[in-house]
Amino acid sequence: MILFGLNASVPRVYTAPESRVIEACRTALRRTDPEAFSLFSNMEANLTSLSSAFAGYPSILGASDSSKTISDIDMLVDAVVHDSGDLTVLLPTKVAVGRSFITAKVHCFGYLRQICEKNRRLAPYASAVQQAWESALFSLLAEDVYHAVVSQGWLYSPTLVRRAAQELLCLWEHRFDPTLTRYGTSLIDLWRARTQVVPVFGTMFGTIELMKLSSLLDDAWHSFLFVAADNREMLQSVEEFIFGLSHEEIELLRERMLEEDISVVSRAELPLLLDQAPEKEHALGSESRDPRSLYSSFLHRAKACRRRSISSVPGPHRTLEEFLLLELLQTGSRAAVRTEAGVNGPGEPPYTR
Repeated sequence: MILFGLNASVPRVYTAPESRVIEACRTALRRTDPEAFSLFSNMEANLTSLSSAFAGYPSILGASDSSKTISDIDMLVDAVVHDSGDLTVLLPTKVAVGRSFITAKVHCFGYLRQICEKNRRLAPYASAVQQAWESALFSLLAEDVYHAVVSQGWLYSPTLVRRAAQELLCLWEHRFDPTLTRYGTSLIDLWRARTQVVPVFGTMFGTIELMKLSSLLDDAWHSFLFVAADNREMLQSVEEFIFGLSHEEIELLRERMLEEDISVVSRAELPLLLDQAPEKEHALGSESRDPRSLYSSFLHRAKACRRRSISSVPGPHRTLEEFLLLELLQTGSRAAVRTEAGVNGPGEPPYTR
């Protein structure tokens, strides 16, 4: 049950499971830490205000007012693909308010997760708070992945871009339940599994990391790996994801291992082999379950991919998340074609270069 569901006139802040754990934490905080309780209450008040603001704007999927908003799917695709600047003023206000709400919710649950570490009365709720924290952050991350695909629409078929844009609109419309999108849950499952995998590095083949990650995911991921096995760029994006290193760092590390006849490398040896400061913390290279490190990893990988694409240098030009979403969209398109044709006909043209 979603407490803030499809009826935008009834603003709510949490899903039913989130509401239960929040109430339990609120009660414990009130009794044991008045200062933390006061701060958290202020954060909740701000969340409620943002939730009310979000509910006050008309539906994104059917918005129509005197301003020039994007409510039609084709207009959205055109705006994102052809406008290289900031789209904030071109999109309905509800989009910006919704993202602000989810961002505030991320910080709220992040703060509560820290309190769970320090306050033994809240310790029993740490797991549930962690999951809520991840869900909020990963919904923002899913939006960024969809936006990355739509904004590079010239690389893919119009049908594929349209499907991605439809999913993006659904994310914007139903901020409080990203599972309402068809493929958003697969991305969220991937990130949640990644927070449980700490890179071993070792021989730098990634076998252990990939096996652990795959054991936590469903058939959609396994089907993706089957396709990725024959695509060098996709495999490179997988390596960046599981190691938490850039393609350039991975190649340099392998080169140094070959030159110095090193068969296995530990995390502690990475800075020396990569000519980096010993105190440098590699993304996703620790036991931390902080989902913000994964968000940071995606932003760094996405930026590096764009740089390689512009410069036409070796390495992945798209992130693993983009490739996974594209494969899911492609699979959905093929299924739709077969359903409409009534036969096992061909799908769309390949999306890879």
